[in-house]
Amino acid sequence: MQPHLGSGGYTNGMDPGLTDWQAAYHGENCPRMQRVKAACDPQQLFTFPQSGHMPAG
Repeated sequence: MQPHLGSGGYTNGMDPGLTDWQAAYHGENCPRMQRVKAACDPQQLFTFPQSGHMPAG
């Protein structure tokens, strides 16, 4: 399906053992997803290990 969907994954079926989930799930859209997450959920109410939140540092 990559030719049709790009290099990202289907984030509703997350793999908790995936180490590079940002690239696998969001690809080149990761920075945009982080900006949207920061704008829409500034208190990080909807946060889980692969929610798009990137810790500072």
